[in-house]
Amino acid sequence: MRYCPVCTIQTPLMSYEVNGVRGERCIPCKKMWILETTFFRALNQSDVHMRELGRSKIQCPDCRGLFYQYEVKKTDDPFVMEKCVQCHSVWMPVGAVKAYLELEPVG
Repeated sequence: MRYCPVCTIQTPLMSYEVNGVRGERCIPCKKMWILETTFFRALNQSDVHMRELGRSKIQCPDCRGLFYQYEVKKTDDPFVMEKCVQCHSVWMPVGAVKAYLELEPVG
């Protein structure tokens, strides 16, 4: 079982799916853990721009690796995600996952 790397109380992550992308989410802090390849495979990567912001203060809930923060921009509404340097999973707002995947054509 994975636990939220942000919540001060050990909060288990719950299975969650958005437009076919599966991951796990923390209900209290509204963030989602997913494999990077799973998320970016669902997007047209040529439209996604990422800028490194530096080392994050939290660790990966899967491998306890270091997270680095990135600003991700595909539209005029960028968001910040954390990416693990070891297992390449990402930690990001559930709302951003929903918003970005809703931009993609279905099927």
